[in-house]
Amino acid sequence: ILIFSQGKVLMVKRPLTKKVNPGKYSGIGGKVEPGESYLAAAKRELQEETGLAIANLRPYGVTQSVTPSFNAEWVHVNFLATLPDQVSLPSSEEGDFHWLDPATVEGLEMVSDLKAYVQILAKNKQAHLLGQFIFDQQDKLIEKKIQVF
Repeated sequence: ILIFSQGKVLMVKRPLTKKVNPGKYSGIGGKVEPGESYLAAAKRELQEETGLAIANLRPYGVTQSVTPSFNAEWVHVNFLATLPDQVSLPSSEEGDFHWLDPATVEGLEMVSDLKAYVQILAKNKQAHLLGQFIFDQQDKLIEKKIQVF
């Protein structure tokens, strides 16, 4: 989930102790529970990780991540929301929350798909995205495809 407010995007810097994407900036999210819809999962994860209940969540895209080191292909259903005001969030087990200028994300250690997505959505919040990101055995990005609709 990416949340925009006053020209900035809310990101969480994950602790180094996390198994997936340690030390990287990420959006808010998690796994879908059995029988749970994608929207219900997004709302639950948002509430669990930030304490926020946001009514205007909407899907903005789907990402396929081919990750041989995990012996998996991850499919992410991505959501977007906007807030009128930036809220301050305390650190949690998920990490430290920061409001970032989308123009600065290129230089940050960040989940690969989000760098491009943040920059696209900062310019057009109505964009719909399909992404495919392919990684090698060392988790280095070797191919990226993004379609914007």
